[in-house]
Amino acid sequence: MEQIIIHIHLYLLRVEDDSTKMLDLAHEAGLCKQSVDVTEDYGLSTQVRLGQLETSENNREKSASITIYNHGRKGIC
Repeated sequence: MEQIIIHIHLYLLRVEDDSTKMLDLAHEAGLCKQSVDVTEDYGLSTQVRLGQLETSENNREKSASITIYNHGRKGIC
């Protein structure tokens, strides 16, 4: 359990660092308002046929986006 907590803490620090870098770059470019969204999803999909496991898939997805508002305009990357 302790290893899981450490892993989550390190992940949150990394996400915070990435988000801060994105916001800093937008600010340095002179943009007036910005927001950052960073997500990571894990999933497991299984299919069973006639009581037998047919397939099992692990999924992992990461994404990051920044929304910039500048002089009444909005841009998303």
